[in-house]
Amino acid sequence: MPRITDLDVELRDANIPINGIGGGALGVAVWFKPEATQQNKDDASAIINTFDWTERRPRGYQVLIDAIAALSAADRNKLLAAVAADFLRRNPRFAQKFSIAILGDEPDV
Repeated sequence: MPRITDLDVELRDANIPINGIGGGALGVAVWFKPEATQQNKDDASAIINTFDWTERRPRGYQVLIDAIAALSAADRNKLLAAVAADFLRRNPRFAQKFSIAILGDEPDV
């Protein structure tokens, strides 16, 4: 995933109301939603200023499997819930295939 996309996700995960971002390591433009407060803008600036632009690559599957196996049961459950939530954000109606009433999106009002 491009690093600018990672930054976009990080800002949204921090509940900063944005329409989107653009740019890269040399400069980032942020398009805030009208309801963004000055505190939201300051928080976004802090995240952007400390963002690590180093390119990343995926770890090997076995390395990750071993790391997951070493987790406590509670931490594995937390990880599973987080992975499922992330998946549902990307595939909002996936759970409905199994008659599970949970959506991964909501109206943007």
